[in-house]
Amino acid sequence: MEVKLVENPEWKRSAIIWFIFSAIQFWGAINYNSILFLIAGILAVASGIRFLTKMTSLIYFTLRNEVLTIHLRRLPLGDKRINYSDINKCEVLEKEILLHLKNGRIIKLRKDWISYDDLSKVKKELREHSITVS
Repeated sequence: MEVKLVENPEWKRSAIIWFIFSAIQFWGAINYNSILFLIAGILAVASGIRFLTKMTSLIYFTLRNEVLTIHLRRLPLGDKRINYSDINKCEVLEKEILLHLKNGRIIKLRKDWISYDDLSKVKKELREHSITVS
């Protein structure tokens, strides 16, 4: 099961910030005749476009073969894989989903990044594997 990101106002705010940053970079490229400012401006525009168009097509996490794989994390360290057998319980809060692992660690997932339907499916999947969901 793949859980994709949902439309979120954060993506639009981030896109606006990237577009403002690109305008500043283009202004710097014109005033200082700098190719570095120009390249930074182009990259900023590309990032802004990505936030507007591609964020909802990205996969946040997958539940497959008794493994939960988190694809989008704050630090680009690669995917985080968690075996179902390592999960003690799942706690669904107002803004977060907390996965309490048997080793004492807590993995936080953003609840507002996934749809209600996907959340229901995730809860069902975890319960089917004898994981307590509260």
